[in-house]
Amino acid sequence: FDLFVVGTRGGAPERVVALDGDERSPSWTPDGRLVFSHRASGSTQWDLLLIDPDAPDEERIPLRLTQSLDDEIQPRVSPDGQRVAFASNRGNDDGDFDIWVMRLLGRSAPDEAGGRGPAVRFARVPGYDGYPTWSPDGTRLAYYAVRDGVGGTWVAGIDPLSGTAVSASARSAFPPVLVSRHGGTLSWSPDGHTIAIGEIPEPEPVYNGNPDRDSSE
Repeated sequence: FDLFVVGTRGGAPERVVALDGDERSPSWTPDGRLVFSHRASGSTQWDLLLIDPDAPDEERIPLRLTQSLDDEIQPRVSPDGQRVAFASNRGNDDGDFDIWVMRLLGRSAPDEAGGRGPAVRFARVPGYDGYPTWSPDGTRLAYYAVRDGVGGTWVAGIDPLSGTAVSASARSAFPPVLVSRHGGTLSWSPDGHTIAIGEIPEPEPVYNGNPDRDSSE
């Protein structure tokens, strides 16, 4: 997989990055850069990279935001462009995925800063967490979570970023709330009142006794 961009009015897609391996889950920053997940050819391990699609081809060199033996996937940039939320199994010996938040630096940051600050875990709860998505005002995170073998959509508040702190400041402002028994890829409405869910199959599907397989039961 490579990354392409296309105008909302249509037209020919333009390839913006074609690295050796796979590129997925692109997320725009407000200043027009892209954060995405990448894994090298023949590898199963994912890292986060940052690229400027508007840079000349010879200068379009991805900046590595993570480089570890762990997986960092499904990045989503905050509305103000100052943080990126992602799913990772870092710090988990059992391979469990949690939501992490990393400070994302602007274009004017010195090169030696590497484009990012430290990453902090948003919450550590047994079970898979993934597909984080920021509310339009940046005060909440919606995400897919598997609890006791059942997937659903959860929402939690997130502390605002202080003006000078380098930290991602990822403490939960209020406890996670289960908002839907359906879960998967998520998208907020512009007013922040509705979440669209691209449902993915249950991680441990079981027959619920209903011949019509009615998910409401």
